[in-house]
Amino acid sequence: MMTQDFAEVPPEGIPEGLLPSFAQHRISLLERLASANPANNLAFGYRLSGALDVSALRDAFTEVVSRHEALRTRVVTTADGPHQVIDPASAVAVAVQDVSSVADPVAAARCLAEASHHRLTSCQQCV
Repeated sequence: MMTQDFAEVPPEGIPEGLLPSFAQHRISLLERLASANPANNLAFGYRLSGALDVSALRDAFTEVVSRHEALRTRVVTTADGPHQVIDPASAVAVAVQDVSSVADPVAAARCLAEASHHRLTSCQQCV
């Protein structure tokens, strides 16, 4: 059996002003028409037990986002029309809300996920 070593392929420069795909263009248009509509946002939660290593979780998310340009791409509309902007990799912020001391932690977690889904700025009614 023959083995082959592959050298890491260096990334090429990211061209400026990439045109959005049809789907990105559609989402951009819908966002401009109804910017408060959370239909394209997915909110979800996971039940974790035991000690949470927030630093390790943040590092894992940061690594995944740094590897995948699609997670750093946004569509910007200028006078020339919409185009893609791929943001540079950076640390991912991880917000942790401990609901273990609340009377009903499952309901509080659901409330927080729902509030996040609807882009609410205050979640004090949940906890």
